[in-house]
Amino acid sequence: MLLSACTKEDEQPIVSWENNYYPIKIGQWISYQVEEITIDKESAVNDTSRYQIKNLIADCIDSNDNYRSYRVEEYKRISSKNEWQHYRNWELKHYSRSIHTIKNNIEKICLINPVRLNDTWDGNAYNSEKKEEYKLKSIKDSLLNKETRKIAQVERRNQNNLIEKIYTIDEFAKDIGLIKKIDINVELNIDPDKSWEEKVTKGSIYYQTFLAGGDE
Repeated sequence: MLLSACTKEDEQPIVSWENNYYPIKIGQWISYQVEEITIDKESAVNDTSRYQIKNLIADCIDSNDNYRSYRVEEYKRISSKNEWQHYRNWELKHYSRSIHTIKNNIEKICLINPVRLNDTWDGNAYNSEKKEEYKLKSIKDSLLNKETRKIAQVERRNQNNLIEKIYTIDEFAKDIGLIKKIDINVELNIDPDKSWEEKVTKGSIYYQTFLAGGDE
């Protein structure tokens, strides 16, 4: 199918989502606090990194009858005392029934439309990785920066047993977008008297939480 660059009319999403848990507008940005933990007890590794990221929808880069494609510029800084530094670009693709992200050449379906409780889809349907069932786990009212918002939680992975914990979720706030990401992939020792955090022997833990959003 022949693709074309975006015209002024193409800058808006292809349709207005009825539930709008991932609004898209050029110039819109969201910032997050990130905490990354890497653990390898055998090698005496227990590293924690804390920083902030900002995702800016910079431009519409592709358009056809099926989707709009946007360039997202990602910035990083250690804290609010530092200036933002450009880190990387990635692609946000908006279909009438789904939102896709393309990072490191891997396309993922992160959300579908309409947002309905218990709906499932294959997040890897557009890449060569094995099937991964995403599920709309909950939709509820929650406080976000002192305002009540509808929050939709997508469970991407949830595998918990005696020797490992694999848990990945994304949360989307209505009229804002992605507000939280948790990605836990760790190995555990067998000790029924300890919490999973105390039993980690190897792996990674990633927390990304909403700080602020706006328009440039």
